[in-house]
Amino acid sequence: MKSFLSIAISPGGTGSYYYNSYFEHLNVDATYEAVQCSSLSEKITELRKANIAGVSVSMPFKKEIINYLDEIDESVDTAGSCNTVKIVDGNWIGYNTDIKGVEWALRELPARGRVQILGDGSMSNLFQRMLDAEGRPYKVFSRRAGNWSQRHGLHEIVINTTALGTFDATSPLEEISGVRCVVDLSLNLGDLNAKCWKNNVEYVSGLDFYKQVFLKQFHVYTGLNADPEIFDHLTKIR
Repeated sequence: MKSFLSIAISPGGTGSYYYNSYFEHLNVDATYEAVQCSSLSEKITELRKANIAGVSVSMPFKKEIINYLDEIDESVDTAGSCNTVKIVDGNWIGYNTDIKGVEWALRELPARGRVQILGDGSMSNLFQRMLDAEGRPYKVFSRRAGNWSQRHGLHEIVINTTALGTFDATSPLEEISGVRCVVDLSLNLGDLNAKCWKNNVEYVSGLDFYKQVFLKQFHVYTGLNADPEIFDHLTKIR
């Protein structure tokens, strides 16, 4: 039986639910488990000794993990980060399947409108790279940049890459005046979703984004194409 793990500071159950459900549906002899990780270097030492087939990597480890890879796919160079490690004959091979989610999300954006990105971590950097490639201007707001308090009222399109809304219902925006579309990478439908629903603002959820990432990652791990209709069905019955 193949074993896949997801490492995160605060592991959730989303990946385990979808992966293990797909494994069962497709009769794949494998398991997927989310594990807690506070120190990547210590966890890598532990995992190198384990019999595992792959590791999914969450923030804030997506850049640091590159230092521990034996090989990298071109997607890691493109993204500047890695969220997927496939282990073949002891070699750790890095991929980035977040790219598929970002490509999909950008196609969902209105063709016109000023774009703001909330947050400045790995996912923010990936959105920035892809927007730069499209030649589309944007503005990044974060506490580290010192402009977080200036994030309201200036942009029609919002991309939330922060952790706000992930662990509780907190919205990264106190009000959404003038906003037409929100891409929210949080897997939870919190206060930001409620604000969008109340104000008739188009809302692209983190689960919609994760679907694209998952489908690509599943193929990297197994070589199998994951039917997107199964994902939709699993989402409805979850």
